[in-house]
Amino acid sequence: MFPAFPKKGAMIPGIRESPDAMPLPDSDPNTPVKPKGKKHRAEMSLHELQKHIVGIISAKINERADNLESMINHNTVSIDALKNSIDFAFAKFDSLKTDMKVVKTTTEKNEQKLSELELKLNDAERYQRRWNLRLHGILEEKQEDIKAKVINICCSMVPNAHAKIREDIDIVHQL
Repeated sequence: MFPAFPKKGAMIPGIRESPDAMPLPDSDPNTPVKPKGKKHRAEMSLHELQKHIVGIISAKINERADNLESMINHNTVSIDALKNSIDFAFAKFDSLKTDMKVVKTTTEKNEQKLSELELKLNDAERYQRRWNLRLHGILEEKQEDIKAKVINICCSMVPNAHAKIREDIDIVHQL
């Protein structure tokens, strides 16, 4: 900092006044003074400068808050849409799960019925074949009585049961 200027006529310490030094002239009373009406931007008071800074910061904060609010609203809409999609998917999943249980139950019942029908079919085939007799090596002839031929072969095998054999042989087929 610069030292303060001494008052008019005061001595500056360390400087001797020379007898030939001339005194400085007084200021002209017609010297222009700074205008008091308009204040330049550089000449704002501290209070006005603080108000101006606070206004700029408040505007920026409000702008960013508005942007955040817009983002939050957009995200809320997106989250609601996702929630609805997930709810729909879970409802479909539950529906499919229920359908799957019904199909599983039906499949188990059908498998049980199939097993029972296979057993019945095997029993029926076994019962039908129980009285079947296959004879191999018999030559075919035209206009022959196959039933009589089979009865004769069986009677030759069991000679004491001619009457019983004739009753028991119902049908004869040639393969």
